[in-house]
Amino acid sequence: DELAPKHRIGFVSPAGSGDYGSYVFYRLVPRDVMILHADLGLQEYSKDGVETAIANFFPCADELARGGAEIIVQAGIPVAAQLGRPRVLELLRQVEERYGVAAQSNFESVIAGMQHLGVKTLAVGSRWPDELNNAVRAYLAHAGIEVLAITPYTSTTLTLGESWLGEDWELGPSNSFARYAFNVEVGIVLTDTQRGVLL
Repeated sequence: DELAPKHRIGFVSPAGSGDYGSYVFYRLVPRDVMILHADLGLQEYSKDGVETAIANFFPCADELARGGAEIIVQAGIPVAAQLGRPRVLELLRQVEERYGVAAQSNFESVIAGMQHLGVKTLAVGSRWPDELNNAVRAYLAHAGIEVLAITPYTSTTLTLGESWLGEDWELGPSNSFARYAFNVEVGIVLTDTQRGVLL
């Protein structure tokens, strides 16, 4: 019983949990916290793909609640973006009402962090297609955060010109993670006008 977890966090994951995400999770949280996963079964990040998969959300949440999750997280920014913020907020409200536990989403957690820091404008380094990038932009706009630049689907860099930062600013792929991660190079220190980067 000494080895049993004291707390359980449940994730409704888009398409499987992935070993790396669990590895990082267990390096960040206290030793007596356990992660639970339920697979939404997402086949693709398109609007239609998300609409098909979201039908599995409450069966997944049921499984997590039965497993003792104290918080249920809608995981995956692409899923949230394609649903739209009003729908995600309603989904979270329903989780809290139905199971009597806290509910959260990855995207809402990111937004809460940005709002805490006072971020009002943002550059997004993305590897997603235009349809999904536009959904990300609309989701953030609903939260009062304006996306000033976003990487196109086939691009490996994002350059912001003089009109925003006073000089060119480039996001490019790192050597370690190809185009799935971005190096950030800023030639000047950002002022307190609250600008952020979402990767």
